[in-house]
Amino acid sequence: NGGGTAWAGGDRDVVGSAWDLHSTGPSVFGGAPGRNQDSQVQTLQQRVRALEKERDAVADELARASVRAGQQQSEARRAQELTEEVAALRKQLELSLELLGAKEEEVDDLRETMEEQKQVFQRQLDALLPQ
Repeated sequence: NGGGTAWAGGDRDVVGSAWDLHSTGPSVFGGAPGRNQDSQVQTLQQRVRALEKERDAVADELARASVRAGQQQSEARRAQELTEEVAALRKQLELSLELLGAKEEEVDDLRETMEEQKQVFQRQLDALLPQ
């Protein structure tokens, strides 16, 4: 960006130099007072305005970057929360599947017992009924 502060020592010095040029003393640029000096003042004032615009643009970009960083941090926290929630749900699912498996075994055992009881009753009925 043209080394703005290297030749002026910062914005304050640039503005101060521009005002100093309006004095009635000899020009700080070593030239004759008059139009040349006014032209130089205008050039410096334009440079100051350009640097101020550039500073404002950089400040705006910094503000936008800060907002984006905050959003990303929020999204990262939410992602972490969701990861933990998924892990908890997986554990809960695993436990539920284990319980379901145990219940299915119990149902199978009860069906087997019922079938055995059915056969016992059928034999008893067959024994009691005349043929």
